[in-house]
Amino acid sequence: IKKNKENIGKAIVRSIKFESEDFIEEIGGKLYIEPLLFLSQHTNPFKLEERKFPVDFATPWKDKNKVSLEIPEGYKVESMPENVSFGLDKEMGSFKYLISNSGNKIQLSVELAINESVIPAGNYVSLKKFFELLITKENEKVVLSKI
Repeated sequence: IKKNKENIGKAIVRSIKFESEDFIEEIGGKLYIEPLLFLSQHTNPFKLEERKFPVDFATPWKDKNKVSLEIPEGYKVESMPENVSFGLDKEMGSFKYLISNSGNKIQLSVELAINESVIPAGNYVSLKKFFELLITKENEKVVLSKI
């Protein structure tokens, strides 16, 4: 379901509901889940050691994902990633990761914002590190154990 795709003054909202067991690893009776599912990034787009030209994102942008997971019957949360928020130099970007557990639900909200359309070459190393940190965080697992 997509909302606001015709209204350029509002954010586009995409809602997806599905069931899958493909995002769960069972090891030793415990379930390991990457809570962002297919929305997480796995590789850093910035691979060079240094850069001589600015990084052009064309426009500032914000990507916000909210995920709700239902804990299977007979399981409880053993561990979850910690909440974190960090920024890119000079407020050029930010990353927020908020996760909580209530009853049989896990709620996750992840927001990535790039506030400048062009990141100067002098900030490339910071930009690369920023993406390394967010990729590491997005790939942390929720661990469920049997009750």
